[in-house]
Amino acid sequence: MFPAHTYMLDKENGGLKRVLNHTLPTALIFTMNANEEQFKQHHYDVILGDNEANLRAVFGYCETLYAFDTFQYTDYAKYDCDLFDAEHKTKMRDEQFPKDLEKAYELGKKFATMTK
Repeated sequence: MFPAHTYMLDKENGGLKRVLNHTLPTALIFTMNANEEQFKQHHYDVILGDNEANLRAVFGYCETLYAFDTFQYTDYAKYDCDLFDAEHKTKMRDEQFPKDLEKAYELGKKFATMTK
């Protein structure tokens, strides 16, 4: 990202001038133990949103996907980790994570058509 960044103001359009004369679609995919409620409670949308804003400023386009409440361990019993319910995490992995993967796949397809 740094080589495509400038410290020059774009007085016509606001923000910073861009080095690239074309849009380069970028994406961020965040996987996390937090569920969506915890994500909002801890203001991760604001904190992580700055990353998207920076990529959009430099490359012209960015989308972010969030995968909440993800499965972290193959066997929760092997870890000192009573904060998470292993059955719930397994259910999320089996039911929600395939949907999250499909969203990532669709984003990749979208980007492929944007760069043609």
